[in-house]
Amino acid sequence: RDPARGTVRLAVLKDRRLDAALFITASGELPPREWLIGELGVPHGPEVLAGRRPGQMIDSGPIICTCFNIGLVTIVAAIRDQGLADVAAVGAALRAGTNCGSCRPALARILSDATKEVAHG
Repeated sequence: RDPARGTVRLAVLKDRRLDAALFITASGELPPREWLIGELGVPHGPEVLAGRRPGQMIDSGPIICTCFNIGLVTIVAAIRDQGLADVAAVGAALRAGTNCGSCRPALARILSDATKEVAHG
């Protein structure tokens, strides 16, 4: 508990492995979801309460593809860096949109927005 920052952090460890975690904050600043999911079942001590792994973390942005935990920043970077032009190409590069398909409309909008940005400079 950190009243000065308005945060409460709780980690449940079973056999030194992260079983559950709860982060509450007044500011809305939370650990990246994908990092936290990746930490489940991993051996830990109380350092997990820091809400980040040691060193620099890359934020993949809001999750667009929940099946494969792929974020907006990752998708936009792949579109830009790999010249992806359609939803199928995003799926081939990142797997996004290749399972349940519920994120395909969002992927199409992201592609459209990225194409407009390139066209306008």
